[in-house]
Amino acid sequence: MAARTVYAIRTHRDSAAVRRLHNELTEAVGPASVFVVVDELTGTTDWPTLYSRVAVTPALLAKLCLQNVRDAGWLCGDYSYYAMADAFQFDYMWLVEPDVRFANVDLKRFFGQFADCTLDFLARGMGPAGDWYWRPFLEARGMENIWRCHFALTRASRPAISAALRLRRHTAAVAVPQQLGYPNDESVFATAVVAAGLQWGDLQEFNPGSYRYFSFEMKFHARSVVRLCDGPQVIHGAVSEVEYVQHVRRQYAALDSCMDGSWVVKAYRKLRMIRIHKKALHPSDHRILRRALPWRSRVLLWCDPLLALVGFVEGQRQSWTRRMGHRADSRNTM
Repeated sequence: MAARTVYAIRTHRDSAAVRRLHNELTEAVGPASVFVVVDELTGTTDWPTLYSRVAVTPALLAKLCLQNVRDAGWLCGDYSYYAMADAFQFDYMWLVEPDVRFANVDLKRFFGQFADCTLDFLARGMGPAGDWYWRPFLEARGMENIWRCHFALTRASRPAISAALRLRRHTAAVAVPQQLGYPNDESVFATAVVAAGLQWGDLQEFNPGSYRYFSFEMKFHARSVVRLCDGPQVIHGAVSEVEYVQHVRRQYAALDSCMDGSWVVKAYRKLRMIRIHKKALHPSDHRILRRALPWRSRVLLWCDPLLALVGFVEGQRQSWTRRMGHRADSRNTM
């Protein structure tokens, strides 16, 4: 018998992005296999009847022996897997976030290539955690081999979901200091899969070069970044113009308020941020970036040569500082 695969969009509200993704998935794999998993931990919402909806509720978490922690809808995307597994029978499940955008991608062919794939977990960025913010949250609960992944687009088998649920229950049962908060979905799922000895793969290996705009941190102007794609691309962080402008302003404000470094360092960091955003915008959309920046900083949009100069000066300054430090150390040891 062929394995049954279902597809779920993880969200907390209806939006144009959810509707677009739902329509694309429905057209590619059929309406019977497409679901929307809704975060209702802080209250219920009205949803159009066109969606096959599964809700993550306080009652469900109590049934599954899971914690309803603050910001669980954002922190615990793995709860969507457990909700679907509790509601339906399936062999594999794809979980997609609304800010994933498929540009020039034949979705029927894209998902079809995994029909005979028996790997238990597929994600981008799967690997050992290293020096990662979320690592201590699992270490404090007795885990040693901590792994990470990117949770925006994943596929999991039933055994992988069960393994992650066991680890999530373990994290809820272990008492830790309050400042060590709750582990996030990326660490729990990746670590559970490896600890259980299950087989996993990186999505990049199946479609090399198709994740150029699949970012862990950056947001992209959805319409503009799609215009930059001259071939199939899976994009993460694709947001509306309003959300994009807000993201750029938050980034700039954070750099502006940073107390670390001289004005030269701050200028270099701001210019570097602007240059990164310019590369991810179609040239005709640079006006959007201008609107996102404070008026006094919009001149930096034309300062790529200055960026190179500031970077060179800062590099020379740091090199000189290191050399002076080494000379001082040498004199002190003589």
